[in-house]
Amino acid sequence: MRTLIGLAILLVVILGLVWYVQRDSSFMSNLFNRSDSGESTEEGKGQDQQTGEESPDSAGTTPETMLTCTPELFAMDCAAAQDPVCSVDTVIRADGSESTSRTEYISACHYCKFFGPDNVMDFGDEKVRTQGYTVGTCTASPATSDQKGGN
Repeated sequence: MRTLIGLAILLVVILGLVWYVQRDSSFMSNLFNRSDSGESTEEGKGQDQQTGEESPDSAGTTPETMLTCTPELFAMDCAAAQDPVCSVDTVIRADGSESTSRTEYISACHYCKFFGPDNVMDFGDEKVRTQGYTVGTCTASPATSDQKGGN
């Protein structure tokens, strides 16, 4: 009898996890949706932090203005349909090398909740610091290689 009760509880837990992952699978998909360029971070690329002006990137084009998370996004329920966003991140490895990567997220809500208010994720021997996001999907540029999740 105890074995049946234990198996029933285990079954309920497994079904609950399956239901949760189906309902909000963005964490798992975004966890493996990152691509690194393997190149050093380029100084002067993107928005100038002090003046707020944009500077051209290595291709000679001006990037879009980077958006940042607001308290409303942290409080929002991410289940509502939203536009995808593309984050630009600096990946800092244990050996001190840095590279820039772009990652596509389902929505700004998912992006903000993934990085949290401090805009940094620590993955053991790598630390990822986000520089902000733009609305829309990631587009390829010479400085970074982009990857989309969801095969």
